[in-house]
Amino acid sequence: MTEPRLIARNSSEKFVELKEKDLHILKSPTLDGIPWLRHGFSTRVGGQSVFPKASLNLGFTEFDLRKAVEANRGAFFEAIGMQGFSVVHLQQIHSNRVALIESGNLTNPNIEADAVVTAVPQVVLTVLTADCVPILMVDSGSHAIGVVHAGWRGTAQGIAAKTVETLVRKGGGPASGLKAALGPSIRACCYEVGEDVLAALQKTILGADRYFSRSPGGGKQTLPDERSGGGAGRGKKFLLDLAAANRDQLMEAGLRAENISMSPACTGCQPELFFSHRKENGRTGRMMAAIASIE
Repeated sequence: MTEPRLIARNSSEKFVELKEKDLHILKSPTLDGIPWLRHGFSTRVGGQSVFPKASLNLGFTEFDLRKAVEANRGAFFEAIGMQGFSVVHLQQIHSNRVALIESGNLTNPNIEADAVVTAVPQVVLTVLTADCVPILMVDSGSHAIGVVHAGWRGTAQGIAAKTVETLVRKGGGPASGLKAALGPSIRACCYEVGEDVLAALQKTILGADRYFSRSPGGGKQTLPDERSGGGAGRGKKFLLDLAAANRDQLMEAGLRAENISMSPACTGCQPELFFSHRKENGRTGRMMAAIASIE
């Protein structure tokens, strides 16, 4: 393994980039020093995918071969020290549903939810993203962990806060003792949404207007799949800072600001590093955020 380097994009937040063989993996500075924890945010660099060619696609999309994705997943888990662990994959439905794993004997490793929590060692919790916000959470006292997939619908439904509540119940410690990391996601510079998304967040989040600004582009972008990112629709267009909304949701749920790290990377701005459903018109791969305790 080569020496890690720090990467940042117009922010003081710095995630550690590890290069393992031909893979580039990001790690949170907030979580990286916990000795019993393994975690990582994948990028598109490396891998054996057919489409996008020679990329590290970790999602079973219609554009890629299953055997290539399985090989990519194996390489990713090995690179972050999770080889041989049980793996939980969520069937993500843009909800606020939080699953709880109580045993390492997984009878159904594919669970319909958008977040999952466990205190069982050597169980990998994962989410897939290509613009939405991936969030990893840790209770250092109990070794309970959680992972969240936060799109705009899940954010409007309080998925991050609900996961904090579940983690607190499971771990027994206060929310102020939790740590969290928000991985690369589409940022306000590239995330244009319509009035429907504005109305949805205004309905459930006090002061939601602070996460929106008027789009200077006048609505030139449209979405290939409304479920994946907010209907551009007709009428006014806005730029949404979805990562900031989730960061604040974590703080309002009790986390301390100093215990939260947020990647400054924008999946829409850096196509050489990340998959973006929005920028690539739906024809792209998926990145993975993964977390596991070893004891």
